[in-house]
Amino acid sequence: MKASFSSDDYWVVHWDGKLLPDLTDGGSGQLVDRLPVIISGKVTEQLLGAPKIETGTGASQAEAVYKCLVDWGVQDNVVGMCFDTTSSNTGHKSGACTLVERKLGRPLMNLACRHHVLELVLKAAFEDQFGTSTSPQIPMFEKFRREWHALDHSEHSSIEFSRNQAKLISNRQETISFCKMQLKNFLPRDDYKELLELALCFLGEAPISSFKKPGPVHRARWMNKCIYALKIYLFRKQLLLSVTEEKSLEKFCIFIVTTYIPSWYTAPLPLCAARWDTLLLKSLAKRKKDSMWKAAADKFKQHLWYLSPELVGMAFFDDDLEVGIKKKMVNTLKRAPDHVGDALRIIVRWTFVMFCTSMPLICKSFGPTINRDTIQRIVAQYGKKRTMLP
Repeated sequence: MKASFSSDDYWVVHWDGKLLPDLTDGGSGQLVDRLPVIISGKVTEQLLGAPKIETGTGASQAEAVYKCLVDWGVQDNVVGMCFDTTSSNTGHKSGACTLVERKLGRPLMNLACRHHVLELVLKAAFEDQFGTSTSPQIPMFEKFRREWHALDHSEHSSIEFSRNQAKLISNRQETISFCKMQLKNFLPRDDYKELLELALCFLGEAPISSFKKPGPVHRARWMNKCIYALKIYLFRKQLLLSVTEEKSLEKFCIFIVTTYIPSWYTAPLPLCAARWDTLLLKSLAKRKKDSMWKAAADKFKQHLWYLSPELVGMAFFDDDLEVGIKKKMVNTLKRAPDHVGDALRIIVRWTFVMFCTSMPLICKSFGPTINRDTIQRIVAQYGKKRTMLP
């Protein structure tokens, strides 16, 4: 596989540590730290390896990532990194990102994993309603899992739209359309599909004929809180929930369906990140007087990676962002301080490299640097669609 691999593309390197059983070299089967390292390009993804690491420190991870890149001969073509936002990755002095850049001898695009960021936002909303805990288990979810077989699965109830609830779910039809559209797309796992189906059932749009048995209860599993919360709410009339529990659960489910799901399913789209993050901020700000939405907003404000001067320039290549807004961005760029303008021009160039299908022609037309006039000419000439590039 390695011998036939072509390394002449430009790559983003991804890594994320996992505890896995040690099954190599006569391993005991005990859990060990492994670091899957993947690179992705315009049309290709490739697993480089999943080396065992002694510790989860930034130094250990950076060394493992660098060795994988060198082993596959792609170290000179890496232009970005995708990572979770733990301190072992993002630490200014000893984080893995800083150390990988140091080993490669150049700065890279820092593409924080938006799924990890959104999990922190969801956690903040959940803890505002149900409190914090150091236990990996969630008692309400564990109780529901134990009682699952005693429930009548044909008897479940969607949300009942009072005036207050209708106000909270003012975008009900838009949310339904979004969920249905996502169900038509490729979904990497069954739980992605299950969450969308539960959201539609919660909104009273599509009853579920056969529910999946609740899976493992653990705070670290993606979408776990969403799937469990929606299921518990749908079967609330068969469960002995207190008035407070039911009220908190309903509010949390409304947050999941109206606010969290649209951001979660668009998280893998880096070119659209600035637009979706702005929409999420606006959605949270509308209800900032409510403690749950405020907690989520406060957490999200700590992770506005894609609205930074270094990455917001990718929005120029978002097909769904209006051309008029892009032109306003160009005018703002003209007035920006030099250091901001320089950062934006760098990201615009590397975005061309990573995502545009006609990079050689673009380089030939626009030369080795992209300045403010170039960006303005691109927006004016090619407008909205990347497919219109020469």
